[in-house]
Parts: sequence; structure tokens; C-alpha cells
Amino acid sequence: AGTSTGSVSATATTATATNTSSGGTIAILPGAGGGGLPAVSITLGAAQTTATLDRTGGAGTATASPSVVTVTTNDPVTGSNTVTLAPGQSQTLLAGTPLASTISVGSSTTTQGAGSATATAQGVVLSLLTSLPGGGITIDLASSNASVTGAALAAAVTPAAPAAAPAAPA
Repeated sequence: AGTSTGSVSATATTATATNTSSGGTIAILPGAGGGGLPAVSITLGAAQTTATLDRTGGAGTATASPSVVTVTTNDPVTGSNTVTLAPGQSQTLLAGTPLASTISVGSSTTTQGAGSATATAQGVVLSLLTSLPGGGITIDLASSNASVTGAALAAAVTPAAPAAAPAAPA
């Protein structure tokens, strides 16, 4: 699996939080797909979220890009088959066998408004070898979350002109 990074930056006019969770590749049963290929190869894309606060007006904006998954099954007899799973989709591989596994791809949400913004890109859940005793192995990968909260900066205030000096006595 890949790495996750987060960053926060601020200027006089904006504050931004960004989070990226890199994908990776998982090979199930290396060599069993024929020609040295794995029976199943699962490639996870990266998920990224950004939340920005406009410090001058107080409005928050958010963006989220959830992970996309590519699944390639390799069969020595029938060849390779590749399927891309978009956010919100699931795919069960090798159903009805001891190797049955399900891949579920999350989705993304954003909320934004006055003084805050939140972005969430849900990850990928791999439920591997689900027919094994205990339900197999569950792995949650590639999730990302970023949020900012704050208030608009106060407008610059110009001090009032000083009062006129009293008149000199006559």
C-alpha cells in the first residue's frame, strides 16, 4: 500500500488543509494466473481531499476525490479480465470458492459554508478470503479527510481623527 500525506497552509487571506492517501497494488496468489501473473491483481488509486477557508469573507470550500480501483483477474485458460470499480461500487471475486473476496469502493462527501469546510473521500474495503473461518481478512485502505474552521478576519479599523484642541483663552 502507498503512503498518506497531509498538509496545512495559511496566508493572510486563506487557510487550506490537504490530505492524500496513495494507492497501491495487491497480488493474490502470485503465479497462479498463468505466465507468472497473480490470480488477481488489485490496484488502488489515490484519494485526495482539500478544504479551504477564505479568511476575508469566511466562506469555506471543499473538494474530494475518492479512490478508484482496478481489478484484473488472470486465468491460465480464459486469459485476463480487467474491471474498474468507481466510488460506491462493489465486486465479488471467485464467488463460491474458498478464495471468495469482495472489494467495496467508498464515495466522497463535502460540506462547506460560512466558517468551515470538510471533505471526506472514503476508502476501499478489501474483504479477502471471506469463506475462511472467522470471515477472512478485512483491510480498509485509501481514506482521506480534510477540514478547516475559522472566522473572517476583522476589517481594518481607521482610528477617528483626534478632537480639535480647545481654543486658547482670550
